Amino acid sequence: MEIRWVEGAELGLAVKMAHEIYEQCVRYQIATAEEVGQFYGYVRTEYLWEEMTADRLFVWGVWEEGQLYGVSAMQKNGHITMLYVRPEGWHRGYGTALLQTMVDAARCLHLGQATINVTPVGAAGFFLQRGFYMIPGGDIYPEFISLTHPVEKPVYRYDVQPGQEQVADRVTYSRRTPGTKWILGLSLGVLGFITVATVLLTVLLS
Repeated sequence: MEIRWVEGAELGLAVKMAHEIYEQCVRYQIATAEEVGQFYGYVRTEYLWEEMTADRLFVWGVWEEGQLYGVSAMQKNGHITMLYVRPEGWHRGYGTALLQTMVDAARCLHLGQATINVTPVGAAGFFLQRGFYMIPGGDIYPEFISLTHPVEKPVYRYDVQPGQEQVADRVTYSRRTPGTKWILGLSLGVLGFITVATVLLTVLLS
């Protein structure tokens, strides 16, 4: 499994895959034409590329043996807007890995939380099992449910006491080219575990 930024022409492939998953597995659960229009208005190559190059959106893909199995997106404020996994990739950990990657990115950006509007509402159980919970005072709407996941401050090397270096997080940021999105390089060393990882959000998860 490889999780990395969606680059260049890969974005069109990711959008096409998201459309296919939506039509195959989600659209029949959507009540109104307006909601369908919101999906297609947001999940467009041109729009997503504009958001990415303006540093307002991060998009990840998960690959296995060169094949794209899933895509996710998070705004710079920590709001998750997409998480799709091909049906043939379900129950293989792809959705969990993409979700953890976004939570880690929110931590590295010092945002304090990652948020998500889950639709269809029945998909909320996946997130509730992975550290998300209802936003205090939030409402459950027929179309979606709002959830949040708190993220702690990242631990930097200079914050670590002697003997604890192996549990420190190292975070680096670098610009690829002027006007493009931030690259977050994450190296997590907790107990030897490495995470490799609306307008409308549709969640199909492993």
